[in-house]
Parts: sequence; structure tokens; C-alpha cells
Amino acid sequence: MKIFIALLITLPPASLALAQNALFPPTEGWYAGGGLIYSEAYTMIEWYEVDGGDPSVGFTVNGGYQFNDFLAIELGYINAGTQEYSTILFDLDSRVEADISVQAIQSTALLIWPLGSYFELYVRAGGAYWKADSKQRWSFLDSSDSTNKNISETDFAGVFGVGAGVTLNENWHVRLEVQDIRLSSEIVPGEAGTDSSLESWAVQVQYRFW
Repeated sequence: MKIFIALLITLPPASLALAQNALFPPTEGWYAGGGLIYSEAYTMIEWYEVDGGDPSVGFTVNGGYQFNDFLAIELGYINAGTQEYSTILFDLDSRVEADISVQAIQSTALLIWPLGSYFELYVRAGGAYWKADSKQRWSFLDSSDSTNKNISETDFAGVFGVGAGVTLNENWHVRLEVQDIRLSSEIVPGEAGTDSSLESWAVQVQYRFW
């Protein structure tokens, strides 16, 4: 849901660029960059999206090749840092507190919508190989008993994101993006059968080698 809200927010200001004349040469070639990410783990409990704690600040680096104004492929690395997560699982009569850290290598394609000379909107889709550690403390609601769990997992998952970019000059480009990587409910504790994800907001600076 937040991804689609972010896309709607970027549409009005970006559409102002439609009337601009092209000042830069066609976009084709290699690029590399990186930036900061603000990440939050969440799960679905009884059809509600639950973000259960303090988000984390991490970083991302990436590089790719842009074929034309509309298509690029990209390889990237994400280190989401460590965030504090807590939730109540009523079906298990438990409260869970966890320190969750996530890293991922992702390979994605970007479908780009250029808006004039300076602005663009894009959709990202692809896959990621992620590694996550979750240090958990389970407390039972009807007693003072508790137990600790240390869980580490690796897996492949889909990646989806939307973003907006602005070109500063022929070589420098800035992007704002929100993306989602699906995680397991063992890493981000939730009720049985629910989906858990890592949602990240990223601010990136790129250098284009063309």
C-alpha cells in the first residue's frame, strides 16, 4: 500500500517536466551509485499491515546498464541494518520482541517513464537472494515464562518497487524509491500463513558513464 501512495505523490510534480525540451543526449550506457535506506519490517495479522517497531537505517550500492530511455537492468546490494521489532501473536498467546538484520543481493529490471529532460518515474521488478538474522524473545501472555530464539535464514524472493528520479546534469542523477522484499514469517514473526516483508525507502545518487 505504501508503495502505491509513494507513486501517487510523485506524479504531480514530475508531470510538470513534460513540457521541457531535451537538453541531454540519449540515455544509454553503464551507471553506478548508492545511498541510504530507511527500512521497516512488517507482517500481516488478520488482514492488517503491522509494522512492529523501530525502523533501521542502512545503505545500498548498485550498478547497471540503461539500454534506452525506457529500460535498464541493475545489480544491487542492500544492508538494511538492525531494527527492533515487536508484536503480539494472539493465536500463540505470545508477545515477540526481535532484533532483525537483513542483507540482500538483487537483480532487477527497471521500466522507466521519462518526463521531459529532467524527471522520470520507474517501476522495479526482479528477484533477490537475502540473508537475515532474527534474535527473538518470546513472552507468554498468561505467564511469566519466556524463551529466546536465534534464527538465521537465506532464501530467494521477489522484489517490487517504484521510484522517481531527477537528472542534475549529463552524468549525475538522484533517485527516491520505495521497494518491498518478501521475507519469511520465521524472521519477522507473524501468525501462521501470513506474509512478512521488508519495506525500504532509499535515496540514491548515481554517476552515469555516458
